Amino acid sequence: LWSLDVLSGCAVFLTIPFDQLPGKKIPSRKSLHEEFHQLLTEKKKAYAEYRQVKKDMQEYLIAKQTVEHILGKDTNGKAKELVEL
Repeated sequence: LWSLDVLSGCAVFLTIPFDQLPGKKIPSRKSLHEEFHQLLTEKKKAYAEYRQVKKDMQEYLIAKQTVEHILGKDTNGKAKELVEL
C-alpha cells in the first residue's frame, strides 16, 4: 500500500520540471500526447533501422567466418597447420 507521503512526494517530483519553466504555461494534454506520438514514431523508425543494420552485421560476420573457414584460418587469423597422416 502506498502511503500519502509517498504519493505526495511523487506528485511534487512530477511537477518539478513544469515549475522550472520560467513564465511558461504547463503544456496541454493534447500537445503532450502529440509530442509523445511523434517521438514514438521516430523511435519505431530508428529501431527498424537498427534491426536492419544488426541483421546486416550478422550476415557479414557469417560471411567472414565462412571465408576464414574456406581459407583455413582460425579466429585469430593464423593459418591452421595441416597435418598429413
